[in-house]
Amino acid sequence: MRKKKYLFHPEVADFLKPPEEITVSQCADKNRILGRGSSKPGQWETDFLPFLRDIMDSFSIDCVEEIWVIKPTQLGGTEALLNMLLYAILQDPGPAMIVEPTEALADEISQDRIDLMIETCDQLKEIKAFDQDDLLKRKKTFSSMTAYLAWSNSPASLASRPIRYCFFDEVNKYRKFTGEEASPLALGKERTNTFIFTRKLVYVSTPTTDIGYITKGEESCDARFRYQVFCPHCGYRQVLNFDQVQFGDFKENLKKIGDQAFYECEKCKEKIYNEQKAEMVRRGKWIDLNSELEFEKCLEELRPKRIGFQINRLYSPWHTFGMVAREFLESKDYPEKLMNWRNSWMAEPWIEKYETKSEKEMLSNITEIESLIVPKGSIALTCGIDPSGDGFWFVILAWKRDAAPHLVHYGYLVGWEAVTSLVWENAYQIENSEDRLPIWKAGLDTGGGEREAYDLTMTEEAYDWLRRHGRGKCYGTKGMSHSTGRKIKISNIDKMPKGGAIPGGIILLNLDTNVFKDAIHYRLQIKEGDPGRFTFHKETGTDFVSHLLAEEKRIDFKTGKSEWVRIRRQNHWLDACVIAYSLADPELGGGVRVLSPTDQKSQRRMISRGVMND
Repeated sequence: MRKKKYLFHPEVADFLKPPEEITVSQCADKNRILGRGSSKPGQWETDFLPFLRDIMDSFSIDCVEEIWVIKPTQLGGTEALLNMLLYAILQDPGPAMIVEPTEALADEISQDRIDLMIETCDQLKEIKAFDQDDLLKRKKTFSSMTAYLAWSNSPASLASRPIRYCFFDEVNKYRKFTGEEASPLALGKERTNTFIFTRKLVYVSTPTTDIGYITKGEESCDARFRYQVFCPHCGYRQVLNFDQVQFGDFKENLKKIGDQAFYECEKCKEKIYNEQKAEMVRRGKWIDLNSELEFEKCLEELRPKRIGFQINRLYSPWHTFGMVAREFLESKDYPEKLMNWRNSWMAEPWIEKYETKSEKEMLSNITEIESLIVPKGSIALTCGIDPSGDGFWFVILAWKRDAAPHLVHYGYLVGWEAVTSLVWENAYQIENSEDRLPIWKAGLDTGGGEREAYDLTMTEEAYDWLRRHGRGKCYGTKGMSHSTGRKIKISNIDKMPKGGAIPGGIILLNLDTNVFKDAIHYRLQIKEGDPGRFTFHKETGTDFVSHLLAEEKRIDFKTGKSEWVRIRRQNHWLDACVIAYSLADPELGGGVRVLSPTDQKSQRRMISRGVMND
């Protein structure tokens, strides 16, 4: 038998052999292992998250240059991005870069995700090459290509190297355009110009507002895909949306909602239960919004260059319809929580509409309840006080269990004795009742400067009054200079601004005023009759409304942040409202929702003594 002749040595032949013809999802199914930190550790299975298949496979389609993915948190978006990187390394090498929002996140994904991907994949370990910079987690070097790690707040990490593949992770958390450097997206894309005919750019993020990077980018795509599933009863094809989730008769029982909520088909109105969802999602299809073509047919016929995807948590195998409904009900009364639900659960941008409310529209919030009367069903009163000059602007809000505020009283006082009387001696009659309700909590703004003909500054006067009259009921307040991620930061002050001890100290609440102004204006625009609406007493005048409209929300295009900006001179009752509103917030350690009927009765009894403690 004649010995077989080789044109090349076997090792050389193996090296020259072209990569096998597989898709990104097939490559991931074959080579990707997830670690213990994953919600589903072990071998990667695209069938478990079938809606990721076409997203990942679009990376290997020639006509596609840009992929935009809008997704909720924890639904496999970053894992899909890493599967694309895995495919690039093994099947179609080229220099790559992953861009994270911060240096810390870049280091984390380098060490916790990419290193694990390498350690658990024999093919990657075989071609992994040592590089001194790898020890700094800044890049991963392979015999076929190099993958760099960069972060959005470092222009230097985004520059000076040619890149074929650029992966932008959580782009809505990137630093914004400042006018001094181009945006991170522009800098990253600039690096791919050397590979302009073969480059791939992938953008993945949970949305924030309607002007965020990911929302604007996806809206401009040539094809925009939404995942449609088939009704198991009538076969009607539809996108899962929260409007069709039904709570039954259990709105007051969150546990029952979690267990018994269901999805109602848009067409046949039949009930679809969680047990049927997995099969629906498995058989689902991505459909282009513009052409209404299925994914494969759309790419074959139209050959779009930029494609976008959007999907929400209703498709998640880890979340039931009831879990999404329960989260909504727990968030709906707090705009900052509702924003998180829209962004992180429904993958929808938060659209702010309330900043343009007119004075006439604002007056529609006036009710038939007289001034100084507490609406029936109210469980607590909070008071906000804003010092100015020789006087004090104040607002008193009544609260119901649905966290809906009602303006009971507002005005202007002169002298500290009047402030003491307001906080400690007043009680307000409850509607259609002889019972009266005292103020539960009060807050006094401690800001201010020097005043002529006074020995103390306004801040020192406020500290001194709080030391003598706060008594666990009235707190000092101060606006935060910048957001810290919390609405309220509690401090204990034991010294005067110019020195000198404060015996016993005072409690100072540092408030994120932008967040509370958002919440106030959000409640002002709730429709009449809907729960959570901010209402006013019958005698509320245009003077009060004018203060509420003294600021409007504007976007700083240098930072990309929205902030409230004063457009009128007088805004004191708005500031007082912010203080009164913050005192009912759960983050303070006891919002109005935890005030029981027993607490309410105790309040009424204590008015006879003129004392009210938490």
